Amino acid sequence: MMYSLGVGVPRDEAEAVRWYQLAAEQGYALVQSNLGVILAQRWYSYHVDAHGDVLAQANLGLAEQNLVFAYKWFTLAKAQGSETAQTNKGVIEQWLTREQIAEAQRLSQEWVDAHPQGGGEPSETIRLPGR
Repeated sequence: MMYSLGVGVPRDEAEAVRWYQLAAEQGYALVQSNLGVILAQRWYSYHVDAHGDVLAQANLGLAEQNLVFAYKWFTLAKAQGSETAQTNKGVIEQWLTREQIAEAQRLSQEWVDAHPQGGGEPSETIRLPGR
């Protein structure tokens, strides 16, 4: 969060995302939800600002992938009871294709399969719907 806000360190979005990803991989729902927000904001920024900006248009594909990953992290945080993640997941669903949603769900399931204990608290186990 410090890198994201530039508190005590220079503001550095890439470094913020790197640290958020490390923490999200540990299974912390709040961090997973926050990472989803950052990735969705990246997509939104490129999507809205790409008109007439050649560099932004060139990066639009990467931004689209960010939205898939945002959906993944929202799915995982929602499975741990995060109401914010549930709300945000519903919002970005309208921006994704069926194929992108399926990809995000596949990525979420892969994460759960690789982290059988979930993360965050040692006793937590993440269960996705339908499992």
